[in-house]
Amino acid sequence: MRRLSLLLLSFLVLGGASAPRTKPKIDIKRGEEVYKALCWTCHGNYGRGDGPAAQYLARIPPDFTDPRILGAKSDQQLLADLLEDGKGEGRGNHRTMIIGEVLR
Repeated sequence: MRRLSLLLLSFLVLGGASAPRTKPKIDIKRGEEVYKALCWTCHGNYGRGDGPAAQYLARIPPDFTDPRILGAKSDQQLLADLLEDGKGEGRGNHRTMIIGEVLR
């Protein structure tokens, strides 16, 4: 019985000693750099859709500070819209530009 207890205890201790799962590192500074390089002219400094180029677009960019805009879609949907222009809403496909900037 003592042997079984020691065996179970060792499994518990060793199981807890395994490396914790880590979340991917979010590089906020890099995200800010990409936004300033590619997005702010249409979306504005604060993501409100009021950048200097917004007035010349056929469709005003969305206000990302409105929780109804970002909260209505999953992260996967937002990424698809960003990279593939999932709904064809006039922005065009920025995949090459975005990936090029992110990989720099």
